Amino acid sequence: MKWSLFKNLLICPTCLLFLYLLTAFTHSALAGESSENQPISVVDNRGRTITLPAPAKRIISLAPHITEQLFEIGAGDRIIATVSYSDYPAAANDIPRVGGYNKINIEQILTLQPDLVIGWESGNNRESLLRLPELGIKLFISEPRTLQQVADNLKVFGKITGDQTTADIAAARYLAKLQQLKQKYQGKKPVSLFYEVWNNPLITLNGEHLFSRMLDICSGKNIFSTSPQLAPRVSREAIIVANPQVIITSNHGKLSIEQWQEIWNVWPQIDAVKNQQLYIAPPDVLQRASTRLVQGTEFLCETLQKSREQAAKK
Repeated sequence: MKWSLFKNLLICPTCLLFLYLLTAFTHSALAGESSENQPISVVDNRGRTITLPAPAKRIISLAPHITEQLFEIGAGDRIIATVSYSDYPAAANDIPRVGGYNKINIEQILTLQPDLVIGWESGNNRESLLRLPELGIKLFISEPRTLQQVADNLKVFGKITGDQTTADIAAARYLAKLQQLKQKYQGKKPVSLFYEVWNNPLITLNGEHLFSRMLDICSGKNIFSTSPQLAPRVSREAIIVANPQVIITSNHGKLSIEQWQEIWNVWPQIDAVKNQQLYIAPPDVLQRASTRLVQGTEFLCETLQKSREQAAKK
């Protein structure tokens, strides 16, 4: 391939997406996707190899992001049970529940006789997860910590369910959109941000969470990125010292937006408060490991750009 053509592809995520989809479609057509009765081996996010005798037709999803990803690749009809808060897309609300993501009903899972259970290591009860393989249940752990791993999970789920082409297309589209945002906002002046996951007590996310990876695309800086805990409790004093330029929340409890903003207005020494850079965003697009993280990333990038433009006017 000539360098000029290769260079054009690098700056054209849509072109790369087209080539990827063409390759995926050709590969699937040649393979015939006739693996209906063929054994399938995949590696989960804990590095464990899981082997199935054939594509899974009876899946239990133990996290909202897993349910959403399965629907994304066209395998929603394979989900025989899930957990609370699995609410997207709308059809997910009709799926029977086997408890909450942090408290699952093992007896009910055994009764349903799934081909596969897909669990969430940081969200599910660890003891319950460990019991499943001991009881003869096939368990895949989904724990994406990077934006790339979200795409990787989609493709693995495609292999597990026999929906490889649809999964590859979804993953490629998602990555191409993230690349477009990265090219648009990389090199912009960094903007510091505090993300309020919960307001009482104050809880945020550290640099290991997907949220911080999204911020990186937008040239944003998480003021608590170095915290050793994934979702640490923080004090207002620590926030005042860090002095973020933007504050975003996804949960203001029973407070109205105005009441939430009034709480922060008590600390006008914080740049975000002084400059009225206080925003609210839906939690799912900022926290849930699905392709909707593209929407969340776009929101973050546009919000930080508003802060830059306001600062430039001074």
